[in-house]
Amino acid sequence: MIKDTLTKIEDLLKKSTAPDEIQKTELQNLFAKLKSEVLELSKEHSEHKDFSTLETLSSSLEEFEVSHPKFVAALNSISTTLSNMGI
Repeated sequence: MIKDTLTKIEDLLKKSTAPDEIQKTELQNLFAKLKSEVLELSKEHSEHKDFSTLETLSSSLEEFEVSHPKFVAALNSISTTLSNMGI
């Protein structure tokens, strides 16, 4: 959605016949700055989302270990054996 809006603005700026070339250049510079800021926010949001997912997964695994200790011990044993076999 934001990408579409940015694309539309960029297209309008390219087609624009601003009365003053300085105004057009200024608008293009502001657009470039806005675009980079939106991309940076998008990256930060993505990184935060990944961290939250990992944090949730880690918490769930810890709870599973507490509630099913024998199963987790058996699974660890199997994983170790397979690893020692090179699998």
